[in-house]
Amino acid sequence: MKQKLSIALFIIAGLSLLVIYFTNEYIQSNKKEISRAQLIIPQTRGESSSQETARISPISEEANITTLLQLEAGETLLAVVTNDIDADTYEDQIVAVKKFNNPFIFILVGLYNPLKMAYERVIEYQTEISQTRTFALSVLDIAGNGQNTIIYTGFTDKNNSFFQALALQKDKGLARLIELIRLESDGSIFLQQNTEKTGDLGYNEPKTTFSILVHSTETNEEDGSFEQVETSYKWDETTGFFEEFSVEKTPGTRLEAKELAKIQDGTVESFSSYLNGLWLFSESSTTNPYFIFFDWKNKEIIFSSGEIQEIFSWENSTLRRNGIYISTVNSLIANLNRKIDVSLLSLDEIRIRISSDLGMVINTDTSWDGVYKKTDLQNFKLKKNENSEDNRAIRLLESETNWTFMTSSLLSLSNGNYVFTSGANTEEGVYSEKNVQGESFIQFRSFSKNAFFDGFYTVTKNESSLVLQPVKIHINGSVSYSGSAISLEKKKED
Repeated sequence: MKQKLSIALFIIAGLSLLVIYFTNEYIQSNKKEISRAQLIIPQTRGESSSQETARISPISEEANITTLLQLEAGETLLAVVTNDIDADTYEDQIVAVKKFNNPFIFILVGLYNPLKMAYERVIEYQTEISQTRTFALSVLDIAGNGQNTIIYTGFTDKNNSFFQALALQKDKGLARLIELIRLESDGSIFLQQNTEKTGDLGYNEPKTTFSILVHSTETNEEDGSFEQVETSYKWDETTGFFEEFSVEKTPGTRLEAKELAKIQDGTVESFSSYLNGLWLFSESSTTNPYFIFFDWKNKEIIFSSGEIQEIFSWENSTLRRNGIYISTVNSLIANLNRKIDVSLLSLDEIRIRISSDLGMVINTDTSWDGVYKKTDLQNFKLKKNENSEDNRAIRLLESETNWTFMTSSLLSLSNGNYVFTSGANTEEGVYSEKNVQGESFIQFRSFSKNAFFDGFYTVTKNESSLVLQPVKIHINGSVSYSGSAISLEKKKED
């Protein structure tokens, strides 16, 4: 009897070992596929920022983005936003993907399951956007009620601007997306963060964090002119949706069919060639006029007023019903985008609305908004020459070709190149002037790794010397000091 019991126990033990072995093999094989999702525990809301934005660029530029949500075959990752979307204090992942068999971008909602220590794919939502370069994804508390919502924008196949806000709702364990607002326009659509204090609001005015501004065009059937329309939407607590709050219309100018045909033939090149040149803000003062120079050949747009000169690269253009929508990037600050909404008023007159973009949230830059008329480039050059005698950083620096530092070190300048000699060490590089929000800076770029002169500097004159103060320029255009000042003295003649 004991012998039979021993044999039975031995068999059971052997079978148990086999079960454990194959179970372990199965788990290990699964871990190879989802190991990233199992090893990462997301932060709670208190440990992270309350909002995050992901802007989609071409895939090659965003090759470093990853997701902890398991993707299916045929899905290409475009963008990832990590934030708490279901108010459980755990960060979830909102992912944008392209599918090989569908032209439209899809949004995937991955909710974090703390028991499984993994993200679960609960919703797959097809957007209205197929143009990847125009697509932007964000998670924000847009209604100001403490609940984060999914927001995406972009251009439709008809080249209309599109905006949609979606809120996650759970019911008996099932998750679904509720549409808070859906907007489409032949003009621009963007978010504007309200800066007014609660006490300053009117009696019935909604107390909300964001407004949605929509620019569009309407045709006046009586005379055929175009009217510019700005419609704002704000959160309505009673309905639980964004509702139309105000409408402002600006009468336009009638354009003859022949005039319009010369400019708008359905191609970006024709309209861009029409814009090419210098435009003067019609409401500018004579002492400090505002100019915008469209340089289609070099793909640049230059904003100029007095000592302010900002250069933006012309990245992308989308034709609209009676205008064009241009996306630009600051030549100095790569994360600073400016979107230019151009509406055609006549053969020599346009209306411009500009928004500076640091992500999804965009605030209008009203200083450049208005009606512009085409002007003579020669007059603009003369004005620039008149201002060139002012104490700009580049002129102060180049007032001498040789400067000394700490008596024995020598800085020599020649045609944008510099040589800095200190003892047995020699440093070479280039320098140039940069303008940020009206302030002039000198940028040194050394050919050496461990350089003495490197980065941006303000330049001030002090009797016979120059003071170069190292600074850091942030993405919002602000400047902060970042090191000890360098005092340069004029080189004494031997």
